[in-house]
Amino acid sequence: MNERALWLSVIKQALDDAVMPARGFYYSPVEQQQAINFLTARSGRWADAREAAAGAAGIDPDYLRDHAEAIIEGRRSFKRGMPKSMPLRAAA
Repeated sequence: MNERALWLSVIKQALDDAVMPARGFYYSPVEQQQAINFLTARSGRWADAREAAAGAAGIDPDYLRDHAEAIIEGRRSFKRGMPKSMPLRAAA
């Protein structure tokens, strides 16, 4: 698994943790809230962590936040999960 695929998996897991029920695994509301914070924070350490993960995955961190918010708020079906093509991170 290359680094980009690894970070995409981390982001996908955060989406799972934010919106999915336990599915038989250990699960806590604290972990769910941490996933939501990671995906949606607009500033601070959670936003910094999302930006780093999105950068490593090669996707735009703001698009990721908007996509995650839409899933969490029920405006987008989670069945769609991560789009096959997300906007690439803007060059600095």
